Amino acid sequence: GKVDLFNALSELTILTASRCLHGNDVREHLFREVSELYHDLDHGLTPLTVFFPNAPTEAHRKRNAARKKMVELFSDVIKKRREDPAGSSSDGTDILSI
Repeated sequence: GKVDLFNALSELTILTASRCLHGNDVREHLFREVSELYHDLDHGLTPLTVFFPNAPTEAHRKRNAARKKMVELFSDVIKKRREDPAGSSSDGTDILSI
């Protein structure tokens, strides 16, 4: 069969990063959403962004919305971990555990 190597490697990178940086709970329960948000963040960094970071473009609008949603998602994960440390599926080795 054929595999889109770019998409496969992008997904592998996100899976690895989400485990190392965010923990198992994010990887297991929020992977698809986080992956889509990272995609919008990545595509929001264009050559235009260097000179006009707040230019009213579709890419910047999606980037800003993705950033806002990321803050909400990870704030919720951190809040839940603080409220119930024993209930977290994190082993304490991810960046959100610091």
